[in-house]
Amino acid sequence: MEQRRLAGLCFKCGNKYHAGHICPDKTLNVLQAHEEVAEIYDEDCWHKMEAEDNPASDEVCEPQEAEEMQERGVSVHALNGERQQDTIKIQGETKGKTLTVLIDTGSTHSFIDIQVAREVKATVEAAASLTVTVANGQKVLSKLRCPGFTWSMQEQQFKMDLRVIRLEGSILVLGIDWLKSYGKVTFDFQQNAVTLCKDGAALTLKGIEEGAKLKLITAAQCYQEVINGACCLISQMEQIERTQETGHSSIHTTST
Repeated sequence: MEQRRLAGLCFKCGNKYHAGHICPDKTLNVLQAHEEVAEIYDEDCWHKMEAEDNPASDEVCEPQEAEEMQERGVSVHALNGERQQDTIKIQGETKGKTLTVLIDTGSTHSFIDIQVAREVKATVEAAASLTVTVANGQKVLSKLRCPGFTWSMQEQQFKMDLRVIRLEGSILVLGIDWLKSYGKVTFDFQQNAVTLCKDGAALTLKGIEEGAKLKLITAAQCYQEVINGACCLISQMEQIERTQETGHSSIHTTST
C-alpha cells in the first residue's frame, strides 16, 4: 500500500490515482467466478465423465457440427439459486428425483445443472456454442443441451429443450424462452405464484414459501462449517455471560 501511495496509484485497483478516480473493476459479493469454469461445459469433458461412470453408456449423442456462436444472458441469482423479486421458486420432480425449479424472468434461456443431468441420466448432445453472459458481465460457455427434457411441477407434466450449465442451488432454470411457449403469463409476486395457459386451461403454479432459517450455533460449530466447505456464512457474534447459581435456599423452621 505504501508503494502505491508513493507511486501515485490507487490503493485498491493499482491504476493511476486522480481526483474523481473510479476503480474499473467491480467487486461481486454474490458470485465468485473462475476463468476455468468454461471448461466444464465442453462436450469432451462430459464424455470423459460419462466414460468414467459407465464405459458402456450410450446416453450421450454424437457431437453435431458446431453452428455459429450465439450469446445469451442469465441472471446472477439463477447461478447461485437465490430467489429475488423477479423470480419464483417451485418444487418439481423427474424420474423420482426432487428438483428445485427457478422461474427467472432475468434469464433469456432455460438451463439444467450439469451434475443433475448426469444423475437422472438425461440424454445430452452437443449443440451450438452458447456464450452465457451473467448480469455482472462474467461470461461462461455452454456447448451441450438436453433435448426434450421432461419433468413435473404440481402434478403437471412439462417438456423443454434445456442448455447444460453449472448451477449452484437451482437445479432447473426456466427463462424467457420457456415463458414465451405459453403465451400470456401472469406473475403474482405478492402471492408468490405464476399463472399460465396449459392445454387450454389456466394453471397456477404456487412458489415455495421460504421463511427465515436461523439457529444459534457455537463458535466451534461455526468453525466446523468453514472446514466442511461452507461457501457463505453470515454470523453475528454476541458475548454470553454464564453464571453459576449457588443453589442456596432458605429453610424456615416453625414450632407449634
